[in-house]
Amino acid sequence: MIVFTLVSGLLVYAYLSYGAPRSQIELNVSYEGVCKKPGFPIFVELVNNSQKAVRWYQARLYAHFPGRNDSLVGNNGYVSDDYIILPSKGRGNCWKVPSLIEATSPSALDWSVELVDVKFEK
Repeated sequence: MIVFTLVSGLLVYAYLSYGAPRSQIELNVSYEGVCKKPGFPIFVELVNNSQKAVRWYQARLYAHFPGRNDSLVGNNGYVSDDYIILPSKGRGNCWKVPSLIEATSPSALDWSVELVDVKFEK
């Protein structure tokens, strides 16, 4: 019984320390309209809804034709930032369009973003 209680406590601690904060990270992406620097039309914003500061994250960009499922973004669709984002705060950056596997106008695509990894302050 003591071993079960100890293991259960460790699993709860691990979830609250690592799993719960990650699930409280919100990522948003938009194409054009936000970024003013030429050549950097993709805006990615991380909103930290956790109780811990984010010290680094990596995200993956996806671009789809409307109504389609396959992403046209090649292997270079990763972005990362090491700016410290405090709890209940957000930060965004402007990025270049990654290489696309099919020649098309990036503005004709639906853009999305997925959190790949995140590191929190201890």
